[in-house]
Amino acid sequence: MNHLNISNRGRFFLYIFFQCLIILTNYIFYRFPDRGVYAYYTIQAIPLIELFSFGFLIQNGKSVLKAFSSILWISVFFFGIVFWAYAIFVTQINITQEELFYLMEIIYFPAFVEQFNFSVIGVEIGSTILKKGYAALLAVFFYGLYYFVILINDMRGFPGIYFWFFILDSVGVGIIYITLYSVSKSIWLPMLVEISLIMSVIFIPPLPAAFFYTFVPS
Repeated sequence: MNHLNISNRGRFFLYIFFQCLIILTNYIFYRFPDRGVYAYYTIQAIPLIELFSFGFLIQNGKSVLKAFSSILWISVFFFGIVFWAYAIFVTQINITQEELFYLMEIIYFPAFVEQFNFSVIGVEIGSTILKKGYAALLAVFFYGLYYFVILINDMRGFPGIYFWFFILDSVGVGIIYITLYSVSKSIWLPMLVEISLIMSVIFIPPLPAAFFYTFVPS
């Protein structure tokens, strides 16, 4: 396969384009719920387009593809998924097929979608122009904007201090995910952490969960 020889600056601006596109699409998803299904599937398609573009189409895609190659972290991820599946079987008396499907679904969205777009692409493509640390901070910024669109479309749902809790959580988990990727150089670790945070909601009693609803990204 012939690769497109695009400059580092060109790759960086293409990266910025995709970040703006996924944030705008997420805004449309919450702003126009009656047409949200189109935005929902567009968000899910963007990382696949990025994977093809930065990993296979454009020259120097090895750093992107390498994020999937660690046998260690693939194994950790696999055992983590087995753990959550087992936890559902053990704790849920009336286990439903939908609950298991839910675990399978979140592996792709939001876990893969967010971690590939913000962690992998954010660090690897962002650092073609910026230093790694600045690329990671820019990725955190985009991750925060991605969730900030929820606030601007539903301000009444997060009154007063909950508004700032939500922003703190968006930025906080963004830092955690992107740092985990930067340290491990593998998408599987931040994906497992995100899945674990989502799945833990099933086991949180209703009263505490009512407070932590403000921490939507985690």
